[in-house]
Amino acid sequence: MKFSDLIEIRKNRPLIAAHRGAIGVNVPCNTLEAFQVALNQGADIIELDITKSIDGELFVFHPYMDFPHLGKLLPMQLKHSSVIKKYCYRNVDFVKTPYKVSTFDEALDFLKSKCIINIDKFWSCPEIIVNKLKRHDMLDAVIVKSYFNNKTISTIKELCPNIPYMLMMRQYIPEVESLLKNKDINLIAEELIFNSIESDLISEPRIDFLHRNDIYAWCNSIVYNYKDVIAADKTDDRSVVGNQENTWGWLVNRGFDIIQTDWVRELSLYLKNK
Repeated sequence: MKFSDLIEIRKNRPLIAAHRGAIGVNVPCNTLEAFQVALNQGADIIELDITKSIDGELFVFHPYMDFPHLGKLLPMQLKHSSVIKKYCYRNVDFVKTPYKVSTFDEALDFLKSKCIINIDKFWSCPEIIVNKLKRHDMLDAVIVKSYFNNKTISTIKELCPNIPYMLMMRQYIPEVESLLKNKDINLIAEELIFNSIESDLISEPRIDFLHRNDIYAWCNSIVYNYKDVIAADKTDDRSVVGNQENTWGWLVNRGFDIIQTDWVRELSLYLKNK
């Protein structure tokens, strides 16, 4: 699947991005099994995290979550890949599961042609990631992202100017205007992070501006940390226990093109019935 394949889907409904797959009591996040569950439930995009081992191997793992997810105290960045490949995830009750930590190569092989992959932590090792994508012939099957900084933008221009790129934004910055007009990178989306629905970042004129420039608006209804609000009160939590029209529905009506969620099946059913 290529990013361009999502355009037809978007004509009918917002796209669904699965945050680290779709997890359960015994199916941990960022595993191939979680990715398959998310695909079964209707995900168009799989978001995954990247961590690099001390010897340079890339693993699908959220950095510094070693203890809650693996029961290990030392971060993976200080471990050799041969050790990491023996690790098994813990489930929600902290019981060891049979599910291994996958390499980035294994995840690319597994997800190829099935969906678009959103690569979080791309900025930590862009050159290694791009080289692996080239070897798998998947440069057009991903979305890479970062906050605005000249180093990352320059790296993308140098390594792979056509790779689908998403700019992460917590507030409007003037440099965005010039970036939007810059044809040296393939800016296809903006991840808009907001703590109030009154934010200028997600005003109707701002969303319209993105759409006029063929840029998708991405929002996160996930609650990664309730102390760090990233979609005001339009969250997964409120959606699955309360009024979906006032949460997911509000995001749809505001014009968001992609919603990242931890509740893929529920969001899929809501969009189907809307």
